[in-house]
Amino acid sequence: QRVSSDITYESGDSDINPTKFFALGYQTMKNKWSLFSLAGYMKDFTSSFYDLENGRINSTYKNFENLYVAQVGTEYNNAFFNRKWVLKASAVLQYIKIDDKHYNSMLSKSTPSLIFETNSIINLGRDFKLNVNYELTPTNKDGLIAHYTRQKLDMTLSKKINSNLNIMFFAYDIFKTNKIWEETTVPNYFYGTKKYADVR
Repeated sequence: QRVSSDITYESGDSDINPTKFFALGYQTMKNKWSLFSLAGYMKDFTSSFYDLENGRINSTYKNFENLYVAQVGTEYNNAFFNRKWVLKASAVLQYIKIDDKHYNSMLSKSTPSLIFETNSIINLGRDFKLNVNYELTPTNKDGLIAHYTRQKLDMTLSKKINSNLNIMFFAYDIFKTNKIWEETTVPNYFYGTKKYADVR
């Protein structure tokens, strides 16, 4: 039976154990590229969790027995046109798997998550600089929650007045696309939320 409501209840858990994280990572750099990888294991992984209690959706925290995580990523740094354009671009691919004998039947299949980001600093002359930042995280599932695509484009125009003073004009999330949209993937009930913080 699926339950739909615009009201959720919240509760804590005094029996939460601290999460213990063990990881092995490797990083290397060559020319303009940086590459890294990580494999990790969490014991008593703590996560927010929606549960159904007496027909009401309750937001709480739970310890899960095990969580396994794998990451690979790369970053590219370069300057063009006599350093008039400085570029940094990065991509991180991550996969996590929650393993808990009490909840495995409720967990959906995890999908890889990707975080892509570019940052450009463009020298416009006369001490003007334009900073353009773009971030993208496509839809992914972590076993408990489906996280839908988020992206944002930020721009900052700055003018250097002297060594002690800069004037800056900010324009954050220009297209209003950085919305948090999440839905539960566990059976028996459904809870979804969409939130947006207007920071422009």
